[in-house]
Amino acid sequence: MSRKLGAADAFAIGQGVEEPVFLIARCDEADGTLADALSARGARVLRLPLFQYEPGPDIPRLQEWLPAAPEGAALAWTSRHGAVMLVERMLPRHVEELRRLRLFALGPESAAPVLAAGLAVEVPGDPLDARRLAAHMIARGDVRRVAVIHGDRALPDLREGLREAGLEVEAFEVYRTRFADPDVAEVRRALEKRRLAAAAFMSPSGVEALERLLSPADLERLHRGVVAVARGGTTYRALRERGYDRAVDPAAQGLSFGACALDVLDSLMRTRNA
Repeated sequence: MSRKLGAADAFAIGQGVEEPVFLIARCDEADGTLADALSARGARVLRLPLFQYEPGPDIPRLQEWLPAAPEGAALAWTSRHGAVMLVERMLPRHVEELRRLRLFALGPESAAPVLAAGLAVEVPGDPLDARRLAAHMIARGDVRRVAVIHGDRALPDLREGLREAGLEVEAFEVYRTRFADPDVAEVRRALEKRRLAAAAFMSPSGVEALERLLSPADLERLHRGVVAVARGGTTYRALRERGYDRAVDPAAQGLSFGACALDVLDSLMRTRNA
């Protein structure tokens, strides 16, 4: 099983020197099950802590908004860390106000921290990207006012999609993301030896955070030779725009993110052993 995540180190699962390497471009406990499954299939799994988080400037304003939220208002978010900040900063003090609100999240992962706190959260049946979440909320027909909580690097897709449909939107920046500087020596060695077979990216900012740590030669190998599995359509488009020749969109294959990552590894292992 995977050990507790370190604060600044690259994190590896699996032993040996010849396994294909599968990189997960973040260090989050939510990825533990996937990392263990990849390792059990014969991969060496690297997990990089690419970000540091701090509270955003709008937390006090959100604390003031919650008790005064109008009847029928909704609160929405797209990132897991947005949900984490909601739980850490608003509970238990504002639990009753949050129960009166209708809560929406992009998908199961981003909803999980709030669900674990005992609050009901609605997610779309096809959680592809922020625009899809906006479409889901608009289709209900009874959502008119939405508070959107987000980070400083969040794309405006959810807010724009809601506003374009005539909904009143108030935005709250509840966390800020800073790039970290983990040791990427093992990633670079795996690229040089052509052992880095696949990488999983959770967000466009995750792609940027990794790339800033690599040399031009490393990036060339990453873009041309590594299968890049995207969580969500927005991340997939970012990968394609940055030149990842082998980017994969799980939704286009009718697979969940985790199932697609395992399928990619299985395919690579079959090719390697042929």
